[in-house]
Amino acid sequence: MLPLGTEHGDTIALVNLRLQKRLEFGDYGQVVFMVDVMNLFNSDTIHWRQPKDYGTYTVQGSVWAPDPAFYHAIDTSGARIMRLGVRFTF
Repeated sequence: MLPLGTEHGDTIALVNLRLQKRLEFGDYGQVVFMVDVMNLFNSDTIHWRQPKDYGTYTVQGSVWAPDPAFYHAIDTSGARIMRLGVRFTF
């Protein structure tokens, strides 16, 4: 059995960006235009993998081989997303 913490996932490094511009209209209020970009560099960091099961083997022809689903990625970071918004305050 391996010691606790010897196997771990990838480092998760995401960059999100927000740009906004505020326009004042005196006594009438203000308008804020916003652009958000999530996962700016479009990283595909793996969040979850199939568990490692060292005892699972399958027979492929006459050869014993590890399970094909062994340690496959199940979940990764989402794709780059851009959101546009307008906020009115009066």
